[in-house]
Amino acid sequence: MAGRAKKAAPVEAVADVVESAPEALATLHHIALDALVVAPGNVRRGGKAELEQLAASIHAHGLLQNLTGVVGEGGEVQVIAGGRRLRAMQLLAKRKLLDAATPVPVMVF
Repeated sequence: MAGRAKKAAPVEAVADVVESAPEALATLHHIALDALVVAPGNVRRGGKAELEQLAASIHAHGLLQNLTGVVGEGGEVQVIAGGRRLRAMQLLAKRKLLDAATPVPVMVF
């Protein structure tokens, strides 16, 4: 992530914002990578080679586009757009090239 790192918001804090202030919907939050999950409806898939290329690009240039998510029934943030980017970042974290607690910009609806 280029620039100054922001502190990740706990998932509970995002859920509280959504419940207590509906007008705050569609706002950008920085959520820890390890707190994000791919939404079941996010069906776009790619091959291993594509994921490797995307991971290399994110490692070299940072995340260039925010993810989009919704708060699931259990309070978790489910990524509805950007699932491949999320999986690429998770791959980087698995390889210890990115901290699993890295704040990820997510537009939460």
